[in-house]
Amino acid sequence: IRILRNGELAMSIVLENDDEADFWADRLSAAAFMCESLPKLISMHNRQRNEEFAAENKQISKMLSLKCRQFSEVEQKANDYEQVAGERSQ
Repeated sequence: IRILRNGELAMSIVLENDDEADFWADRLSAAAFMCESLPKLISMHNRQRNEEFAAENKQISKMLSLKCRQFSEVEQKANDYEQVAGERSQ
């Protein structure tokens, strides 16, 4: 087996028997499979993480919106009490 890198011989493997041939065939097959599968796995993982982040951001946005509304309600009540107190003091 000759392995080329940038057009030049990088490694040469001489297979002496069928066991060695089977060993290298299995390893090279697994390496080729990983080279093909790894980008797909990374893409799938990234897509899944992006979906999780989007869901988390949506929840945070809802919570912040609710807290802003609650704060506005409390602020309005405080203004109302202040106005009533001002009217009573006159």
